[in-house]
Amino acid sequence: MSRNKIKIEVCPTISYEGRKAATKRLIGASHKVPIAISPLIYLFPTASPENPHCAWVAHEHILDYRKGKDNSTTIIKIQSNRYIPLPISTRSFENQLLRTLMLKSTLSKGAEQSITRAFYAKKFRKQKAAAENSELYDWE
Repeated sequence: MSRNKIKIEVCPTISYEGRKAATKRLIGASHKVPIAISPLIYLFPTASPENPHCAWVAHEHILDYRKGKDNSTTIIKIQSNRYIPLPISTRSFENQLLRTLMLKSTLSKGAEQSITRAFYAKKFRKQKAAAENSELYDWE
């Protein structure tokens, strides 16, 4: 799937370049940057996205992986119990998987913190009254 197709089909307002820039800021990756498509879907490239042989892998579909016949191939097992050879070394594959999990963790923490802040802001906001009188707090 091309980058333009991802933009159009998933989120027409956030481009591939925007997602890439956000990931760079969040986890400090500089090349072969994973991207978040949604809170549940994260993809990472097996090569430079400019490379016509680049494949994008959804980490949550990977059940297992192993080194291929040579050092430049990794074989992944996906949820449908299919094995797919990818043109990426196992070391690079693991690095890409780690970056993707770092991105997911960072975004999850940010979402949790936003939800928590919103909850407490609503739950414990004060009405315009003296703090000493607890009956005047809004405890909705």
